[in-house]
Amino acid sequence: MHRRTIGRGLRPLALTDARMDLDLEKDAYGFVLSWRIGSSRSNHSALRWIRPNAMVLDLSVGRLTMRQHVWCVPEAPGRVRMMLCSVRDIGHPWLDPFLGVMSLFESRILLEHQHVVESSDPPKVPHPRWERSVPTDKPTLAFRRWYLQALEGTAAEPPPRRHGLHAVLSASAAAR
Repeated sequence: MHRRTIGRGLRPLALTDARMDLDLEKDAYGFVLSWRIGSSRSNHSALRWIRPNAMVLDLSVGRLTMRQHVWCVPEAPGRVRMMLCSVRDIGHPWLDPFLGVMSLFESRILLEHQHVVESSDPPKVPHPRWERSVPTDKPTLAFRRWYLQALEGTAAEPPPRRHGLHAVLSASAAAR
């Protein structure tokens, strides 16, 4: 749990006999994960994983929309670029200062996740049977199974590096 940010409201539940249950539903793009702690449901919140490297956290409540889209792109060994795009329909002018604070809050959460991803040990995805798992490991195990079947041992070629206006002009001239 993120005890200082998005998980701090769950701390009282974690200190009781409450149990977290996850529901993982596979779909054509990956899976949708929902959860409940004890008898409380996640209020229709869900995490959608979209192969190979995207996640959408839907925290919508009632008529209010709040979604965070995250992409994790490997840059080099031990280095991941994480991109975040938030979608919300709370954009009243009187909320502008609050939205700036919200962006700082989201950046802090993203840095927490980036640190976890970059400091993973082992750095490669282990086989699901190599570690002991608990029921809340369902999404991790689903990702590992997919990764080992679809991506292990493959690599994408990096695009050629082009710099500045010169690269744009030479690409344009070559196309003519």
